[in-house]
Amino acid sequence: MAARPRVGLVFWGSRSPSTRPGTSPAGGAARAAGPRSSSRLSGEGAHTLTSRGKPHPGRAAARAILDIYTIPLPDPSAPGGAVYNVGMIEGGKVVNAIPQQVWFTVDLRTVDPDLLKQLDAAIVEKCEAAAKAEGVRFTREYIQRSEAGGRPEQLADRRRHPLVQTAVDVLTWLGVDLPKGREALPTGFTDSNAAVVRGIPSISVGRSYGGNQHTLTEWADVDSAKIGTKQIVLLAAALAELAPAR
Repeated sequence: MAARPRVGLVFWGSRSPSTRPGTSPAGGAARAAGPRSSSRLSGEGAHTLTSRGKPHPGRAAARAILDIYTIPLPDPSAPGGAVYNVGMIEGGKVVNAIPQQVWFTVDLRTVDPDLLKQLDAAIVEKCEAAAKAEGVRFTREYIQRSEAGGRPEQLADRRRHPLVQTAVDVLTWLGVDLPKGREALPTGFTDSNAAVVRGIPSISVGRSYGGNQHTLTEWADVDSAKIGTKQIVLLAAALAELAPAR
């Protein structure tokens, strides 16, 4: 379906020629996926001097984490891929004792609803097996439970929605060179996920160029953030279908 600028975009763009930049920000996204959870291994604890052979939540957590990373994942280049990550680990109160509790978090992401269920079940299975092997208790809490929005082919009709096409129009107006066939990416884990999984038209848009996220070398192109801000203003005006004042 051919993209067509809305009334608001034409109005604001024609009256604000300075919004046409020479550089480009990040593009838009179409949907998201993935639960985040906390796995807790707990036991009675013990002083180091009497700890030999006793159940150890720390050993159970270590075993569970190592086993989780043996769960096979699809090829990274395959549509509807998946990834998981243990991002936080904590436990114990003192150096000279078996911790009574050790917990770690798992961030699981995939766009495939069926694969999400399979991987989530596999992670729980690994944790339960580790807890049983070490003689400790296992409990799990969801930090954020988000369902998978769907594989690319499942979202083809949604990517043609006026909301998505308008966002593409805005970026095109701003001079952004969007890769053909990838103007709107059906991926990512954003706040829009809550709406997407309920069938409510929803998108997420980029704010600037950057890279190496969550590392010591993380960077951002400050100038491109200006374009990201213009993108938001134009998108809001276009969706409001603002007409020239009479």
